[in-house]
Amino acid sequence: MIRFAISVLPALVSLLFVAYRVLYVPVNHTGFTPHYLDIFSIASVLLALLLKLSRSHLWLIAIVAALNTAAIVWAIDSYNLMEYEDWIKRGMPEKTIGAGAQSPKQ
Repeated sequence: MIRFAISVLPALVSLLFVAYRVLYVPVNHTGFTPHYLDIFSIASVLLALLLKLSRSHLWLIAIVAALNTAAIVWAIDSYNLMEYEDWIKRGMPEKTIGAGAQSPKQ
């Protein structure tokens, strides 16, 4: 069980970081490329393979890693987490969800 926890931790931490940034941080731009967080998904899968986890645990880690990557792509595409330069190029769009999001105009 400890090997499973060690393996799933990088992707889970990245997923929680993306959720925190989207929901609680009022700005939608960062100083780094959000796709760098995909490295944590790769690390989780590689750790699972190196620690020789069972097939069922490996599938669970692959699912968490895929969810992490999907959350990152969604956050970028929905203008909720972008690199600063991309934010400028796209016309400085507002956040669409979470803290700092503009309420719909009535």
